Amino acid sequence: MSVDTSPHRFQYVDGLRGLAALAVTLFHLFIGPLVRPLESWTPAVLSTVLWHGYLGVQIFFVLSGYVIAHSLRDTTIDLGSAARFALRRQVRLDPPYWVVLALAVLDQGLPLLLHPERAAPMPSPGWIAAHLIYAQHFLGWEDIVTVFWTLCIEVQFYLLFIALLWLATRLARRSGPELIRSPVLGAVLAPLALGSLFFVADAAAWKHLFLPHWYLFVLGCLTYWCDFRRWSGWALVGLSLAIAGCGAFTGELAPFAGLATAGLLFASARLPGLARLFSGRVLQYLGRTSYSLYLVHFTVGYRVLNAGQRLTGESRPAALAWFALSLLLSLAASHLLHRWVELPSVALAQRLKTRLLPRDKAVPLPGPAR
Repeated sequence: MSVDTSPHRFQYVDGLRGLAALAVTLFHLFIGPLVRPLESWTPAVLSTVLWHGYLGVQIFFVLSGYVIAHSLRDTTIDLGSAARFALRRQVRLDPPYWVVLALAVLDQGLPLLLHPERAAPMPSPGWIAAHLIYAQHFLGWEDIVTVFWTLCIEVQFYLLFIALLWLATRLARRSGPELIRSPVLGAVLAPLALGSLFFVADAAAWKHLFLPHWYLFVLGCLTYWCDFRRWSGWALVGLSLAIAGCGAFTGELAPFAGLATAGLLFASARLPGLARLFSGRVLQYLGRTSYSLYLVHFTVGYRVLNAGQRLTGESRPAALAWFALSLLLSLAASHLLHRWVELPSVALAQRLKTRLLPRDKAVPLPGPAR
């Protein structure tokens, strides 16, 4: 069966990304300050779905591998192209992240001005500076905003992946599509991808390192290469079986969430009817704004929920209203962040690709990794 190569072939990626962002947002808002009255009114099936919304993070990790494999598909990997790739990614990711970081710091600073005796201390300059370079965990700091840990993981993914591609290029003496079809690339990626499965059971202890999550990123890469670069399907099958075995052995749901995502990506590239399920306006909008929604929902949504708890206590009707308001305001904030910060960042990254990177083919990406 042929693979869809139309200009809109990546709409299913945006659709899945939108679902992942919405799942994580609903999860955080549901388990927030008003979880008890909310859960008492929520049907058991829906409550179970909301409690597992954190699995949207695993979807993001697989999608990142898929999209990054696409963005580097025709690039000759050397030190220069690696540096240019890192620059484009940071130009893409940093401005929205820094804006939300500033909002979070201001959010903590305002109570300090109003009620200094009850407020938590402001983040120190060192704490903030560590966040600016995604190094807070290595320097002993906690996340100022809970969701920031995944951005640190993503940056580790990018740096490690480009380093492994460079190593494979050197060993195989091939680049671009020739490298992707070389068994040397699989030999470089496979050991670490399989080894990372041993950390899945202790993912909470290793949460701030790429190790428990690396197999998800590689799974996304292999899926893309099998879809569009005619890579051996046996590698994807082998990794998938290992992931399924890991999930069955550990009882963790993250491996199965990754497999489901890869399966949908693989099938959607071949089945236009399935791909169209993700092409609706709502999902496409959520996909386009997913990075902004993921970044801002915790700061905005929790502020609303905390205010609701103070004003109306554990009232169940009021809790539902506050939950709806927190979601609406999170969506509104993400729209503004996307419109005024994220889109200019994307445009700048594309200009860098076109103007400053003449040796890399300037093929538009289907969308940011997140």
